[in-house]
Amino acid sequence: PKFKSSCKKTEVGYEDTDYKSNMIQGYNEDNETKTNKIIHVKDERGMKGLDYANNEMIGFNGRFLKEVLEPLKIFEKKNTNHLLQQEFFPVFKLNKVIALHEKLKHKFEKLPYAYTEIGNYFADVKNDFLVYCEISARMKISMGFYADQMSENEEVRQCVERLERENKQTFAEPVTFKGIKDLAECIMHYALKWPILVREIQKRAEKERNKKVAEEARRAHNIVSDVMKHVDLVTSDSLTARAMNELAEQI
Repeated sequence: PKFKSSCKKTEVGYEDTDYKSNMIQGYNEDNETKTNKIIHVKDERGMKGLDYANNEMIGFNGRFLKEVLEPLKIFEKKNTNHLLQQEFFPVFKLNKVIALHEKLKHKFEKLPYAYTEIGNYFADVKNDFLVYCEISARMKISMGFYADQMSENEEVRQCVERLERENKQTFAEPVTFKGIKDLAECIMHYALKWPILVREIQKRAEKERNKKVAEEARRAHNIVSDVMKHVDLVTSDSLTARAMNELAEQI
């Protein structure tokens, strides 16, 4: 193939130390430069080229699976509380989201050897990304429910404490452990980063004057940006409808 990876090990180029700061609503393509402020450059010399941007995206997807989705799925499987089983965990559509990012992981294995396929890869999963509409629309309500149950329901609190205690014991480095609440809040935070990552590949391709790669990366960026705009719209409509229903009940 024309474009090949250097096959060098990627280095993490940013530290995400404020994952709770991303609002579930409010994705705006014009604000990407603001969101990019969380990216801390460690070594400017090491952050050049398509290989780096590509590896960052691949690594991001892998971390999301390993550090967020899979641990939360373990909590869901081990959960024994009926309320959490019925009202909390289903909100996050973990089977669908894991399937989406496993599909991306498989596609990304080929990406370093064919950068021009990035547009096709994201076109293939465009509809799968819409699962984030379902998640985001119910996220605020779900997290409110969780907070209420943890403060008022002793059975839920004891179940969560037991699950987190048992799971934390399996960590070689307990300091990296995240509880159920933190993992759940990470989901939409990670989702909102996809336009940024793909846009970075487009920028690197343009800088290197790889016209075809830049075109396909732009196509991929447009796809994922449109999805996130739709997620924002669905979430806004859902919250508005809920507010109107609550107002009608009070009248």
